[in-house]
Amino acid sequence: MRCLTAFGAQMIRAGRRDRKITIERDSGTTRNAIGSIISNWVTLRSTWVEVIPTSGNEAFRVGADRVVKSARFVMPFFSDLTEKDRIVFDSQNWGIVYIREIGRREATEVLAQVAK
Repeated sequence: MRCLTAFGAQMIRAGRRDRKITIERDSGTTRNAIGSIISNWVTLRSTWVEVIPTSGNEAFRVGADRVVKSARFVMPFFSDLTEKDRIVFDSQNWGIVYIREIGRREATEVLAQVAK
């Protein structure tokens, strides 16, 4: 929920940021013991966020089930966040789809998806 400051600007309420996430960045690739290429992810930061589930989608294929979940993550403003980063939340790796600045660097809203 947003409230107005004395000057009429919107301010994001921190009380709804009740979930902890980790933001990771791909630092390059290496090969594992059997020669497969793997990505190396390093932690940029951990922060408290508000998580707003947006949708869930089930896709059924021959012999396989796949569920795609989407959510919005509202967090403090970070100028270095990119769509190439990922969010680790609830033991799952969420791919960042879209990043939006809220207000004048008051917060960042991130749309992310995870497939299971």
